[in-house]
Amino acid sequence: MCGCGARVERISILLKKPLGQLTPAQRDPAPTTARINGAKPLANPNPAPAQNSAPPNAPASQTHAPASTGLPDPRRILNAIKAVVYEWNLPQDRIVWGANALEIFGVKDLSPLLSGAHFTELTSPQSKTSRSKLIQASEGKDNGSGVQYSLQYALQMDQLNGEFKGLLWVEDNGRWFVGPDGRPARAHGLVRIIPEQSVNQPLPQTKAVERISRDSQDYETREALLVDRSQFHAHLDLMFEEAAQNQSSFGLLIISIDNLPLINHSFGYDVGDEVVKEACLRIKAQMRGTDQICHYAGNRILLALDACDQDQIKIAATRFIQTTSIDPIATSAGALQASIRVGGIVAPRHARSPHILLQKAEESLQEARKQATKRIVIYEPSLARDDSRIRTQMMADQIVAALNDRRIGIALQPIVKSADGKTGFYEALLRMYAEDGSTIPPADIIPIAEKVGLIHLLDQRVLELALDVMVERPEMNYQSIFLAEPLMIPNGPVGLRPL
Repeated sequence: MCGCGARVERISILLKKPLGQLTPAQRDPAPTTARINGAKPLANPNPAPAQNSAPPNAPASQTHAPASTGLPDPRRILNAIKAVVYEWNLPQDRIVWGANALEIFGVKDLSPLLSGAHFTELTSPQSKTSRSKLIQASEGKDNGSGVQYSLQYALQMDQLNGEFKGLLWVEDNGRWFVGPDGRPARAHGLVRIIPEQSVNQPLPQTKAVERISRDSQDYETREALLVDRSQFHAHLDLMFEEAAQNQSSFGLLIISIDNLPLINHSFGYDVGDEVVKEACLRIKAQMRGTDQICHYAGNRILLALDACDQDQIKIAATRFIQTTSIDPIATSAGALQASIRVGGIVAPRHARSPHILLQKAEESLQEARKQATKRIVIYEPSLARDDSRIRTQMMADQIVAALNDRRIGIALQPIVKSADGKTGFYEALLRMYAEDGSTIPPADIIPIAEKVGLIHLLDQRVLELALDVMVERPEMNYQSIFLAEPLMIPNGPVGLRPL
């Protein structure tokens, strides 16, 4: 009914009410996660007093911070932030701590802290993982600069008979380096006591994770770990806030189960839901405690990955593909295989709002779906793609304005019978006019309207106009409107039927 011989101009829905001002939701389409420089280890666990420290009997005025010499004092800074550096030789299982280790851990003897095995024994079971487990299970690849790691855990300080009692929560950031055998050989980093964390309290969480925990009553069950869309959006908002405050980054992955439409068609939507749920649970089992997962819509699964760079989210995406594909998924219809592709993006580097983040991640997913052999695409800036996005948004704005200003019209194209040369019927073709009265070509309008979800509004308006013509021009003897495809129109006009 409204097309230049093609579907792109065909109407599909009857507008039952006059077209009013469009809301932003109608305009927006659905969405189409400290390197420690290699300083030499400080081998002396029992340091001598600092050269610039005051003698024990010095007046109070002489015990203040030393006068600046133009260079920062590393030990004074580390003490101020309650942190200590370390170097860990994994084959020898020997840890060398910085000179201020006794002060930071509040102990008189570092012996229990000088081996990785002993240090792991001190790690509380309440911790999600230990440094040793994290490094040994890492799938990162050392290209010469090491592999970054970051975690939080609690130390059982009662075993050390020192200043601290109960649990002491710490933050551990560092890098591990591979040895000749391809396994982690050494690691260095910085351990910082979390001062705001009370002893014997649960693992510190980001504000985003705390928000999700509060909102999910059954958060401890596996199913409840799959947050809903509104919770996920709230989580993204808070991740952007924390990234700005901490100068950090995070990743977002969109996972598509490509064969879900076929599964739904062949076995029914209930079986499709079973596949989506099991895929989510398998992926969740491979995620960290601070990451979040959401079944966003249809065959889309979203993952927010905390503290990730581009290389890390690609490694994570590979792991998620493997865990969903290694074994068929057991369903009520039998074992089914899930085929997935992944699009990802790092924020806030490439996006500074949840909307743009989702949009660009979706673009990456579409790129992955175009390539038969490539299942993962991580977003990279592209001038051509950015230009296309800008032009798409500008045309979408023009369509919305034309709908609101009633600048949508139709052109009646007569279709002549070959038998007698008389007009058999008319085809109503979409016309959109710019503010200056010029006609905008349908080829510039329809693809973008379909992409951003405005096509049904154009269809509705064209159908309105066609019905108006039938009423206003009875001399043309219209009897029916023929549609290019079936419409969902309750109590539609009597003369309305599919072509």
